[in-house]
Amino acid sequence: MNNIMPNGLSAYGCLPRTDKLGDTFPVLEDSKIVKLYSRDEIKEIIAERVRMRPMVQKVKYQTMGSCASECCTQILETTRVARSGVKAWMELSSMSIYKFVSSGPNSGSTLSANIERLRDVGALPADTSHNRTLLEAIGLDPSHVLKQNDYYQRWPSGWEDTAKHFRASEWY
Repeated sequence: MNNIMPNGLSAYGCLPRTDKLGDTFPVLEDSKIVKLYSRDEIKEIIAERVRMRPMVQKVKYQTMGSCASECCTQILETTRVARSGVKAWMELSSMSIYKFVSSGPNSGSTLSANIERLRDVGALPADTSHNRTLLEAIGLDPSHVLKQNDYYQRWPSGWEDTAKHFRASEWY
């Protein structure tokens, strides 16, 4: 299956792999592929599309310093949806990687450290009833979930077994 679109981008919105310095991911530069919205436009959109509210709130109410972790978990979520379909969507807990790549709450982290953690260990699903149901359906422990914004929460025993199912297979 060829995932390269007529404009040269892959179906996942980035250029095919390259080793050239300075290459960028031009998906956001082409408004025909991904439209960028102003804050005012987003308010109007979520008023009309109620199902979008949880994702907008997730970004709006993230823990200070966890933006890089939120970015990485959402990219992994999006990639998994592109491969498996919306029915398989599972929200991931950014805190499951942020706690390991930051030096403390509200201290921030780097994108590369977050991506490496996703590649090497993986993330846990967020603590939602939807995620617990999906985990049980695919034969994973439904208690292996974490809240989004609790840096000091207690981790479930054996969580590594679940996290390895939510890893980034590669990054470059």
